[in-house]
Amino acid sequence: MKVLILTKTSKVYENLEVDCISLNTSSGYISIYPDHTNMITKIDEGLIEIEFQNDVLKFYAEDGLVMIENDNITILVSDAINIDNMDEGTLTVAYNEIIEKLQQKDSTVDQDENYSTELETILRRLDVKLDLCRLKK
Repeated sequence: MKVLILTKTSKVYENLEVDCISLNTSSGYISIYPDHTNMITKIDEGLIEIEFQNDVLKFYAEDGLVMIENDNITILVSDAINIDNMDEGTLTVAYNEIIEKLQQKDSTVDQDENYSTELETILRRLDVKLDLCRLKK
């Protein structure tokens, strides 16, 4: 199978020959092997595992789509970060900063519903990234 992984800003991989891809979809976690049924489905944020040549690449991916057509797999995500490149300490600092912002009752900042929702989304994504960092150990 060949895989193409695209983000908003770059091609992460192109024409990579793979044995299996596992990822989190809106219907649950799936694994894609050769001769998989053609389909298009939504990717939820989480882990993408790519098995090839007795190796495994692991990525954090934000929301996107996967399209499977005749052993050609296209993954379109807003962001894809190799978990080997994520630093638990940096993520923990960012996580704690977001928690602090959510807890603040600062009258100089109009914390409308959109602001709080955005912070909660960032916090959820940081939480997933931290969980994936812990998988490296």
